[in-house]
Amino acid sequence: MEGLILPYASGILAAEIILLFLLLGLEVLRIFFGRKGNLTERVISVVVSLVLTIPSVFGSIYILIWQTYVLRAEVILVAIELTFLALELIFAIVSIITFARIIVNNTGDLMSMRPDVYLTLSSNPVDSTLRCKHPSGGIEYRNIPSVTILLGI
Repeated sequence: MEGLILPYASGILAAEIILLFLLLGLEVLRIFFGRKGNLTERVISVVVSLVLTIPSVFGSIYILIWQTYVLRAEVILVAIELTFLALELIFAIVSIITFARIIVNNTGDLMSMRPDVYLTLSSNPVDSTLRCKHPSGGIEYRNIPSVTILLGI
């Protein structure tokens, strides 16, 4: 609508429309990875979403400040978008902390923050054992690659 009413220099309107479509694609990817990371509780997807937030914020700031014509409706919508981006940034950091369940206790052993799962590392990281307490009271030992646990994959 702006392009029909307001005068633009040649090429500027096309560049701003392309920027909007790039921002749309970026937002779709950011939300996809954030949702996927939240549903699967994988840190890497949430980190990708967190990294994609940075160019998204710059795109929103461009629309808010550096666009050729900034309408009042755009100021309101971009302010709302930046508020949601800030909230999503906070929740992404909280999710990363929550999903990274592996911590180091005082003895240097890696342990899960979940009370029912413990990880003990031997001298050979490939021979790590996972000890799980089951509701029946039994304990199960499994040999698992430690890299798999550390990355949360």
